[in-house]
Amino acid sequence: MLTGLLISGCANNDLNPRSADLIVKYATMKVIEKADDPADKAIRIVAVAEQALEVASTEGVLIAVVQEAVKESIDWASLSPADTLLANELINLVAEDLNDRVDSGVLEGESMLTARRVLEAVIEATELYTLRVG
Repeated sequence: MLTGLLISGCANNDLNPRSADLIVKYATMKVIEKADDPADKAIRIVAVAEQALEVASTEGVLIAVVQEAVKESIDWASLSPADTLLANELINLVAEDLNDRVDSGVLEGESMLTARRVLEAVIEATELYTLRVG
């Protein structure tokens, strides 16, 4: 859940891309490590991130479409009420942050590359945990 908040901050153009990637990866790994079953958590995070990445890779996609794709890929029933509230609000915050940066509400050019970079960093952070399973 912390990852969503950091994604918003890491989308900030003031951060060096390597620093932003490190922050996203670290936050993702901390979320995974706090889970009862880290490998399962990593697999679920990858599924959400890959679906969002697929949608966010479409030039000219609306931020709202990416936001809904992320929400649809989450197993909400598996979350506690507190985690449900947090996840929903973080997804909304990230979408609002992106919309503030992009007047048209459309991911294209630099905003699309930033979104892809963050999602790819999330996926890379899960690799150590998912490799242990496979």
